[in-house]
Amino acid sequence: MTTKEAILNQQEINRALKYKQENKTMIYKRINDINTFASNLDNETYISGTDEHGNDITLIFDTIDLLQWIDTKYMKRQAKKYINTL
Repeated sequence: MTTKEAILNQQEINRALKYKQENKTMIYKRINDINTFASNLDNETYISGTDEHGNDITLIFDTIDLLQWIDTKYMKRQAKKYINTL
């Protein structure tokens, strides 16, 4: 194996390890106090509030993807079930 081949091989190994490490980390956050909602002409929707530790957090969504993905009828049914347990 030449030096160049060895370097390329090591770079491929490093990329694979980095990919594996990045995909292991899942971050879970809870937005407790939603205080800002905005959609703009760039097809972005912003939802801001504070997380479970009181830190400011903003989520930015592709508006069209968000509208296609969210099932509001299901969300309403689940919210009604929650309200009925109170």
